Amino acid sequence: MSGSANPATLSGTLTALIDPVRPPHGQVPVVFADPRSRREVPLGELLSRATHVAGGLRRLGVRPGEAIAAQLCNREETVILQFAALLLNAVLVPVVPVLGPADLTHILGDV
Repeated sequence: MSGSANPATLSGTLTALIDPVRPPHGQVPVVFADPRSRREVPLGELLSRATHVAGGLRRLGVRPGEAIAAQLCNREETVILQFAALLLNAVLVPVVPVLGPADLTHILGDV
């Protein structure tokens, strides 16, 4: 996929679009930073970890179109889970970490 590809002309699933990115861009660093730390993780490593997580979720019974609710902060595990959901053709429902039990019950009842 070239940088000049028109998104309107792309076809297929998001998973099919991710796979060609692995070889040429696998060493591209993805930076995770906050006021106390900074970590660089190669894109290929994130995608490999996401593939592993997707396999585990599939074994747990997550199927295409199903929702995965997760209460995660802005960190690399969140990106891995987002990629895993894409690989499964599932839907990630991010839940704000500061919500209490009543709000979680309401949100999870809708998922």
